[in-house]
Amino acid sequence: MCGVCGECGDAALLGCVLRGQVSGRRAEEVASSLVSEVGLEGLAELGETELSCLCGLGRGGARALRSAFELGRRLSARRGVPLPQVGTPASVADYVRGALSSPEQEEFHVLLLNSRLRVCRDVRVTVGLADRSLVHAREVYREAIRSSCTSIMLAHNHPSGEVRPSAEDIGVTASLAKAGEIIGIRLLDHVIVAGRLDGESPPYFSFRENGMLGRPAER
Repeated sequence: MCGVCGECGDAALLGCVLRGQVSGRRAEEVASSLVSEVGLEGLAELGETELSCLCGLGRGGARALRSAFELGRRLSARRGVPLPQVGTPASVADYVRGALSSPEQEEFHVLLLNSRLRVCRDVRVTVGLADRSLVHAREVYREAIRSSCTSIMLAHNHPSGEVRPSAEDIGVTASLAKAGEIIGIRLLDHVIVAGRLDGESPPYFSFRENGMLGRPAER
């Protein structure tokens, strides 16, 4: 049995995560190789497909590692500094860009807000979906209803750096805004964030600023 404690090294802890997931070689040997060759920080940046190709991890081992890193990321976020006030699209873009688990994957975030436009919770709804029509109102508003929020903001990134909304982005935003009106939770904005900043292209696109949502947010 893996005895997890604060004195365990990185490789030992990683071996505990991989135990039962790695075939052929012992989990501890694989973990030691991964730590020495890639490092924890490097492993945390890799996607599931890339991880599965390392040291014979396979899909099971890769999924176990991604799950462990994601749990650590969430715990760190909850224990960290207070979530920011997002009164402008630029502040939304800055926050979400820093919250992305990987800029190479498209993520869709729902920011649950209090009356002062401070983020109470950041709910990541999807990862790696290129079709925004796969984001449903029930996923977007479920946590907002549970948290008794009266307003939300949406944000997702375009890894390509092109922030202009696609037809799917426009359609799903209109649909979600209408759903919010029905249930009494106001959609204040939907911000598309550039995954790559080149200094020339716009860093974000705001549906609100471009007149593609209702009246401006009350301040």
